[in-house]
Formats: sequence, structure tokens, C-alpha cells
Amino acid sequence: MKRCYKIALCCLFVLLGAVACTDDPVQEALSDDGRLVTGFWIASPLPVHAGQTLTMLGTGFAEGDVVRFESGTGSFESPLAQVSESFACTTVPAGMASGGYDLTLVRGAASQRLARVNLRITLDPTRIPDREGATIKGVVYCGLEPVAGVRVSDGFETAVTDADGYYWLASDKRQGYVFVSLPSGYEAESTDTTAPAFWAPLAEAADVCEQHDFELRRVDQSRHVMIVAADLHLANRPTATGDLRQFAEGFIAETTAFASAQSVPTYLMVLGDMTWDEFWYSNLYSLSNYRTTMQGYPVPIYHTMGNHDNDPYFAGDFAAEAAYRKALGPTYYSFDVGEVHYVMLDNTVYINTGGTEGSMGKRNYHSYVTDQQLAWLRDDLAALRDKSQPVVVGMHCPAMNNYNAAFENRESFNPAGKTQELFDCFKGFSDVHFLTGHTHYNANMERGAIFEHNVAAVCETWWWAGKLSGVGVCKDGSPAGYAVYEADGRELNWYYKGVGQDRDKQFRTYDMNKVREFYTPAVIEILSQWPRRADDGAGDDYFDVADNTVFINVWNWDSQWTLRVTENGRELPVERVWHRDPLHTICLDYARILNGLDPVNDWESLRHSHMFRVVASSPRTSLHVEATDRFGRRYEETMRRPKEFTADMN
Repeated sequence: MKRCYKIALCCLFVLLGAVACTDDPVQEALSDDGRLVTGFWIASPLPVHAGQTLTMLGTGFAEGDVVRFESGTGSFESPLAQVSESFACTTVPAGMASGGYDLTLVRGAASQRLARVNLRITLDPTRIPDREGATIKGVVYCGLEPVAGVRVSDGFETAVTDADGYYWLASDKRQGYVFVSLPSGYEAESTDTTAPAFWAPLAEAADVCEQHDFELRRVDQSRHVMIVAADLHLANRPTATGDLRQFAEGFIAETTAFASAQSVPTYLMVLGDMTWDEFWYSNLYSLSNYRTTMQGYPVPIYHTMGNHDNDPYFAGDFAAEAAYRKALGPTYYSFDVGEVHYVMLDNTVYINTGGTEGSMGKRNYHSYVTDQQLAWLRDDLAALRDKSQPVVVGMHCPAMNNYNAAFENRESFNPAGKTQELFDCFKGFSDVHFLTGHTHYNANMERGAIFEHNVAAVCETWWWAGKLSGVGVCKDGSPAGYAVYEADGRELNWYYKGVGQDRDKQFRTYDMNKVREFYTPAVIEILSQWPRRADDGAGDDYFDVADNTVFINVWNWDSQWTLRVTENGRELPVERVWHRDPLHTICLDYARILNGLDPVNDWESLRHSHMFRVVASSPRTSLHVEATDRFGRRYEETMRRPKEFTADMN
């Protein structure tokens, strides 16, 4: 009786938790009048295994009662094992399959329908033996089947599940979690899409063996879609920028509809800076609040952390990451989706000089992948037998940049040399993609088999352009947005998608005659207040631009794109130029000073690597602009000139 009483107390908390955490209602008998049992409650859905003690809450259970489980495929019966005034215990019969069951209480010739309940039949996880030296053990399973060959890690040690789906890890538990590398064709069985259950926090002392099981579900991933977002910078600033409102009405509304409409498995990858450490405490918005914001998102989300996702009250990388590990789990991990291997890395090494409890430090950091991660990564990649398999690496800080006058792909990790250490891990692989954020601009760089896609920001310029001008635009003129990757087997296609813009909007044209008209002496004086302009035009950004010039900003440009411009059927020479984007200037730089706000060096319009120039024969001729991406998709505009230069221009 003591065992059933303990189970009942635990079950009560589980049932109450299930009520709070699931959209499926807890089932109650239709009427208490004349019933054998009154006040019956049970949660649905409910994960159970054959032989498991199932506790039901209610009044009126009696010795000798039998519970009948009926579905469209069969009927099973189980007598009550224990009975009390407020609950009863029965055993889950063997041979049941997952699905919906009508529960009926049978007492002699009398019977009463209790509820309709959804049962998810799983393996019995209680039979895993201890193993000498192991401090973590568990089973990886799908329904009633063990899943063999799955890699399980604590971030230092890695084990592989055996034929029974069992694993054992000799872990010192320093990271505080254990995780599985989800194999191809499976997702974590989880109702929380914000932190999918491919990981579990550790709770016991380092020398105590604790058990963590991972339930998977089968998914056809032969084709899939990955939405890739970077730099959300949510900080609960309703008056300053209205960031949460802009985020909800823009990115969340748009990608929720997009993901829900897909006919193939769809996922969201977030490349860090979900939050803004500067406002964790003053605005009471940290990673736990971010999880609340994202609650109910329709597809699983895979995160990596950015420099702004560290706790600013702690100096040192490991201590400052603790809040992230608690909220979102591993700071580095891997998973397979279909034939694509994904790896998420943490390449911000947070220093935060002077950070102490109650006081923010300098929030300074380095950008590189630590030696421990590199060791784990080499081991992870060594498990891939076919090096032609696509490998996609998500991390916050870019490994390369090409925002220089020569458009050269230059290493950007700090300290120098750390970029090459990461590159060396991928020797022999033929199809590697780095997905990065951090910069709030778009850039594509290639080095050998490695293709880096630096993705512009969801928050554009920290939500300020949208606030001041109603136009979300990044520092390079890219619209606030995200990338979409489509996988069909091993074939990857991708595009950049501006929030609120058509999928085929991939460039913007500027009539520089009209742009220069905007640059009156008063405007130039305002723009000269931005720090980077002091030695770069002093606010007169386009003093060297010839008459009848047209600029074309192709924000997702890479080496396989082409750009063709014709004037009255005559093709014009196209030249790549290193210049600022005029729209960001009018929407952010100019608007910010005009509204009495200080210039912020990191938010200023910057010269970038995807601006192009043609020179027309006169100020009034129309141009036909045609950009073609590496997949052969064409994007066209007939540019009628003169073309006005305004904040709401297309």
C-alpha cells in the first residue's frame, strides 16, 4: 500500500503538470450521479510501458474492480492492484499499442465509462544495469524499439548506444547535462519546441550514477526545410524600440505561417544573440523570458549562443554560460536531419572583465572555438563515414569576412590563427557550410570546400530602423530577415528572405542622382556626427559618384550569382563597388540624429561587399535589371528613372 500511495502522490503532481503543459484536456467522467466512481481524472496523452503501475484519481474504487482498455484494434483488461479512498492502481497490460483508448470500470455486471485517454506505449526503462565507472546511464528508444548506434555525450565523453539502446558514460558532470546526437530519421519526442528533449540536465553528485532516457519519434526527413535566424536582440524595450512587438508581428507571425504551411519536416536554427545581456537585469528579460516568448512555436528550434547570451554579472566564459545551459542546454552539440549532418558550436569566449554579482562587467569577449570543443568536434566528425555528406555548422561569430575594398575573404577569429584550427577539422570533407550571424549583415565567403554564409539580423539594427522609420533594414541595406535552406537528400538550396517582403525580392536599385539630391549640406552635417564618417567623406558619402550612376544592392550575392543590366537593349558594364547603402543611411543614421539620439559606432551604415554600379546614358532612361542566383533563379526589375529616394522605397 505504501508503494501505491507514493506513486499516487507522484502521479498527482505529474497529472497536474500535464494539465498545465499540454493542450490535450484532462478527461473527467461526464456525470457523477449514480456512478461507480466519481471525480475521475487522468492526463492525456500519457507515456507508459507494459507492466507499469498506472494510478488513477477518483472516489469509489473497490477491490475486485477491473479496468478495460478498448480501442479500435482490441480490448485489454487489468484488475485494480491497490485501492484507496482517492485513487486506485492498475497495471498497463502487455500487447497494447500506442493510441486512443476508452477506459471502462467493470464491477461484476455493472460498468462505467471513465474517460478517453491517449496512451503512448514505450520501452520499460527500469532494467538498465549499472556499470563500473559510469555516472550516467540510460536508454534511447522509439516506441517499443531500442535505437542502437546513437551517440550520447556530456560534451567531453561520448558513448554509443548498444543493441538494446543502452548507454553508459563515465562523466565528471562538469557541464551539467547529457545529450544525444539525434540520428537521421528521428526527432526528440517533445512538446517543448523551444528546448527539444535531446538533452537532459544532471541532478546528482559527480560520483552518483543517474539515469536519463531519451525517447525519439520517427520522421521522414528525406526532404526538409531549415529556417536560419540570427541576432534577435530581444530586451523588453517597449518604449525605446518596441522590440517584442516588432518581433511578434514580423518574424514570429511570418515564419509561424511559413513553417506551418510546409509539407516536409521544418526546423528553426537560431545563431545566437537571442537576448541582449545589457538589459537582462534592468529590463528583466533574459533567456528564461526568451523561452516564454517562443513558447508554442510550431517547429523544433536548435540554438547556439551569442556573446549577448552570457550573464553579465559573471566573469569568465563557463560561469557566464550557466544561465544558457539551464535554459537551453548544451552550448555545442550535433544532430542529423535526413542526409545532412548539423553541428552547433559556441565560438564566443566571454571574458567580461569586472563582472561580479550585481554589477555588469565590460562584456568583452574573444571569438574562436575552444580546444575542448575542437576535440569533441573531431570525434563527432570522425563518426561520419562518408565525407561527401553535407555538413552544416551553426555558430555565432563569422570565421571569415569580405567587407574590405578588395573583397578578399579574410579570417576573422580572435586571436589570429584560431580560424585555421577550425578549418583543419574539415579536411577531406567536400561539402561544408558555416552559418553565422553577429555582424547584422549578409556576406558569403568560400574557401575550398567550406562555404560560409554570414546571415543578416532579424532585429536589423537592434530594432531601431524599424522604430524610427518603419523600415527594418540592416547596416548593409539587407532587409531585416532570415535565411531558408531546403534539403532534398544531399542537395541544398537556399535564399535570404526579408521579413514582410516577397521571396523574390533579392536586390534594391538606387538612382544615385536622387540620392545625391538628398545629401544637402544640412544632411551632410548630421551624418558627419557618426564616428566612422570622420575620415570617410565626413558625411558626404557619395561625393565621388558620377552623374547618372545607379547602385544595385544584391544582398545575398556570392561568386555564382550574375548581374545583367540593359538600357534600351544595350548591356551596361557592371562594377562591384565598396560603398554604403543609402536606405540604411536615411532609415537609421539620419533618422537617429534627427530624433535627438546619440550615434552608436556599431550601428552605423557600413561599406559592404555586395553593391554594384552601372552608369546610364542620361537621367531619364529606364533600366532592366536581372540578377540570377547560383541555382538559376532569376530576379528582375524594370527601373523607371528618375527613381525617388525615400524611406519607403522598394
